[in-house]
Amino acid sequence: MLGPDLKNVEQRKDRKWLIDFLMDPKATISAGDPYGKQIVAEAKGMVMPQVKGIDRQMAGALLDFIATRSSGDSTTVHAAAERPFTAAEAALGHDLVSGKQRLVNGGPACAACHKFAALAAPGGGALGPDLTREFTRLGGLTGINIWLGSPPTPTMQSVYTKRPLGPREIRAIAAWLKTQPNVKQAQSPRLLFIGVGVAGCVVGLLLMNLTWRRRFTAVRARLVRNTFTSSFEGKVTR
Repeated sequence: MLGPDLKNVEQRKDRKWLIDFLMDPKATISAGDPYGKQIVAEAKGMVMPQVKGIDRQMAGALLDFIATRSSGDSTTVHAAAERPFTAAEAALGHDLVSGKQRLVNGGPACAACHKFAALAAPGGGALGPDLTREFTRLGGLTGINIWLGSPPTPTMQSVYTKRPLGPREIRAIAAWLKTQPNVKQAQSPRLLFIGVGVAGCVVGLLLMNLTWRRRFTAVRARLVRNTFTSSFEGKVTR
């Protein structure tokens, strides 16, 4: 839904351009075509991922299929996308993002790599960017659907290609993210980590002291006492 409507697409660009685009979207857009730049701008900078194995014959077949369906009504899809979120969906989205509830296909929770200001400290991971206002940045459910349904970044592709998010999960995450625009960006957890580290060291030292505090009286004290006694007796004898 983030990309352009493909109804009557051959009335906008010639068939050769469309076939070249389907085979290698990035190369076609990089060539500087104005229409290519337009669809990337409308998609907020996201480029259609290249489909492995597609050839000119397959691309032509896809265009033929699109042509046969161009007389259909596409309003049903858009109406479904605009269906209001529910409180239950937002609650589920929070649990999925935070990891409280596992994703159906076993993928990692969003908070494993990204920060969210509304989550309890430390607010998520530091590998990826802060996603607190991602719903607004991506243009709502449409952008969230395309981003999570077909992740464009290499890191996300390596993680979610074999463990994709389901439509219900994507919608729930979008519902929760929609509640975040007025929340301030998550603060850096650096001070928190330093504090936790120092506290951990202190607790560790105290535990070691409790564990080993009798070691001197149990073993070394006897050796020290025997050595001191022998030395004292030797001085008295002399």
